[in-house]
Amino acid sequence: MTTELLTNLWRINQLSAAGPIQKLTTETYRNRLTPDTASAGFIALHTAESMHGFAKILFGRAVVIETQTTKGVSDDGRPLDLALVQQMVNDAFALITDHIRQTTDEQWAEVSHDAPIRLYSPLRYSRDNPSGTTINVLSSSRSVNFLPKKEANCPKPCRQNQI
Repeated sequence: MTTELLTNLWRINQLSAAGPIQKLTTETYRNRLTPDTASAGFIALHTAESMHGFAKILFGRAVVIETQTTKGVSDDGRPLDLALVQQMVNDAFALITDHIRQTTDEQWAEVSHDAPIRLYSPLRYSRDNPSGTTINVLSSSRSVNFLPKKEANCPKPCRQNQI
């Protein structure tokens, strides 16, 4: 029952997180809420990489992807392959789903009574927070340009250029 419950919870969370990421386009993936925040595409890539990290922590699975957004790395505005990022997110969700399904109720019970929910919580937070930020970036319908300091005081419309 625990495996079935966690599988269903994870599937529901996957649906709500995948929506904003799949809505990213080549025109919007570089959008940011402010010049100091990461772009929506960078956040999506970080989500995928984080799920691989959680698979290592929770299930002992080696991280087999090259990470680009973890360990203190900031979004410097480099272009991303959006289709690859979206595929990595889908693959990461499938990876966690497979591991949850392969863990028997008996194995969950060996960890502790409340372990499945405690283990699920960081995954959900790591998914919800970036997903919410991605939704905010998409709904703001703007991108932020990194302006030289001399232009930092220009009117708002001049700061809303593509990077």
